Amino acid sequence: MKILNGIKNYLTDWKNLLTHSLVGIALLLIAIYAPVPVWVRVLFLVIVVMFNVIRMKYFK
Repeated sequence: MKILNGIKNYLTDWKNLLTHSLVGIALLLIAIYAPVPVWVRVLFLVIVVMFNVIRMKYFK
């Protein structure tokens, strides 16, 4: 249950929602004007998630 609460908190945090929205828009614009391989987009998403998890865990 602790993991489910952590996922719920992560998905409902407004800073995470804002960050992922901005990243999504940026990736969309990049894909339109300068297509990049899928692995670069996935890597960028993983990095954003890692930074958010670190921020939520250590900077409360």
